[in-house]
Amino acid sequence: MKRFVSHFLFSSIILSCLFSCDNKKARANSNKITSSNSYRRKNFDSLLNIVNKNASTGLDTYKALLLDSAFTEIFEHSTFYFEDVTKFLSNGNVSKSDGFICAFAMQNLNIYDYLKLCRIYKELYDNRKISDYTMERLIGGFLDIHIIEDNRDNIEVATWLKAVHIDPKSSNELKRFMEDVFTQSYFE
Repeated sequence: MKRFVSHFLFSSIILSCLFSCDNKKARANSNKITSSNSYRRKNFDSLLNIVNKNASTGLDTYKALLLDSAFTEIFEHSTFYFEDVTKFLSNGNVSKSDGFICAFAMQNLNIYDYLKLCRIYKELYDNRKISDYTMERLIGGFLDIHIIEDNRDNIEVATWLKAVHIDPKSSNELKRFMEDVFTQSYFE
């Protein structure tokens, strides 16, 4: 009987520890969900206007943009502003500066949303609304973020890259850049 009681107590302690750990994990996960769901999205147009105003006063480098609170608001919450950015870009009335800022700000998207964004940018590029440089950054990455390059083996990414590379509307400069990043054999 003593053995049964001690075995029962030991089992109870082990089980309570296991359930306690599971509950801590569950609470931690629910806190993550709550914190992301509690993010209050700000007006995208207002944020972009602030970034543009600050950019006109000499804010012209990646690091300087990352010091701009309006820019980092969009950058850190790319998924929350993705729809606003795609609507803004799709209207076609985009300055080269706006195109660059939006591309850089969307660096925290998943590959599938980022690829949707790239397709919009290719259309803007074809209509000369954005520069080769913005397309190069979109493909090659910003700072240490390389969404396309890191997903080069994804079939959708490879298909899109190859389509951009053979497109007669793509400049020779853009094609050379792509060959430098991905090697010529990637496109064969």
